[in-house]
Amino acid sequence: MEKIIYKKVSGETLSKQEEIALSNWLDEDSKNQLIYYQLKLALKSYPKTSSEEFKEALWEDLSNSITRKSFTARITSFPLRSFLKIAASVIIVSSIVITVIMSLNRQNETDSQVKVAMIEKASLMGQKLSIALPDGSIVKLNAGSKLSFHQIFTQEERRVILEGEAFFEVAKSDIPFIVEAGSLDVRVLGTSFNIDSYRDKGETTVAVTTGLVSVEAHDNVDLNQELSPGQMLTYQNDMSSSFVMSAFDTEEILGWKDNLLVFNKKDLHQIIKELNRWYNVSFILDENVEYLVEFSGKYKNPSLDDVMLSLSYAYNFKYEINNKQVNITK
Repeated sequence: MEKIIYKKVSGETLSKQEEIALSNWLDEDSKNQLIYYQLKLALKSYPKTSSEEFKEALWEDLSNSITRKSFTARITSFPLRSFLKIAASVIIVSSIVITVIMSLNRQNETDSQVKVAMIEKASLMGQKLSIALPDGSIVKLNAGSKLSFHQIFTQEERRVILEGEAFFEVAKSDIPFIVEAGSLDVRVLGTSFNIDSYRDKGETTVAVTTGLVSVEAHDNVDLNQELSPGQMLTYQNDMSSSFVMSAFDTEEILGWKDNLLVFNKKDLHQIIKELNRWYNVSFILDENVEYLVEFSGKYKNPSLDDVMLSLSYAYNFKYEINNKQVNITK
């Protein structure tokens, strides 16, 4: 493997088999990723004419240095004549390597700072955000949502925490991908699905488009459900912890990621909540407006004024948009 890494960092083109081998090796263990990037730094710091013996020793030292005792044994047993052959440039590199190894040891002793480091990505009201995860998975956050995840996933799981709504396209891997959304754990290996866990809705929905998804609840031992494409699970975030399985309308559930706004038999209060997220505006609603009347409609790339004009006809109200506030009167 070291020969492939030397070839990669020196700018040579890898064969398809070598690319796959390197990718698999990096995915095996987060420590391998640390070793690779530190080797890349060190190997670029000395001339290409440096001896192969030193390169091999460098590889072994970095690999073994994940634990302090193995590094101590290696560095004291390395033949002095090898360093004399490589000249002053190697001394500089050795200093770099020692610094790198000390850094790796510190990370190991503190349970790996890289692994425990958390990243948070949040989309504001009126904003959608696309995120690339460390494993190559892609997540699209709906407005007013947040995703938290480790800077480097472990070998045991790829876990993320979702608040709000997101569409996931999960990179295939033998390592389970788990989304923690409220009381639910959604587990997959490689698939695409949507999760809506906005707190103000009182429920969490999981809708699958490709692959298989299993759903478990922290507070309901009876929930261990597998979902196939076209299926949706709706979980009540209340004391009942009940859930139902159903089919779903693709445009209604997934349209948001393509800027398609869909209302299917929603009352005005539900619609206003959705518009608040889409456009980051607040509403003042006249109590005389018949807000319980259900409304259905579909809008592609709509402006706020387009939607409000349509709603004003359906609910027979007047409206005025003042910057970030919408006043609705009878």
